[in-house]
Amino acid sequence: MSQSYFGSIDFDKLMTDLKAGRLKTYRTESGKRLVNINIYVNDNPDQYGNIASVSVPLKEEFHTEENGKKINKLYIGNLKPSENSITEGSGQDFQNDDDDDLPF
Repeated sequence: MSQSYFGSIDFDKLMTDLKAGRLKTYRTESGKRLVNINIYVNDNPDQYGNIASVSVPLKEEFHTEENGKKINKLYIGNLKPSENSITEGSGQDFQNDDDDDLPF
């Protein structure tokens, strides 16, 4: 079964690093500018209910190392599973409707 997710992207962080030339970008033959993204889906939600994270790859020359870990991407957002906000109705929901003025 497919799953829908919602979330947000840190637009300011994305734009800052795009303008600084730190992110891998591409231009198509038609002139469209593209940025690849990576989405990592976790087995369990984090403390905020996020089930996935969104990152963009850094150019090779901007890879760094922090605490023995290679940093080769910029995290720009998180995703949560979409929840169905529709409550199914029943016949009782329509018992008190006054339909006397309907033309049919």
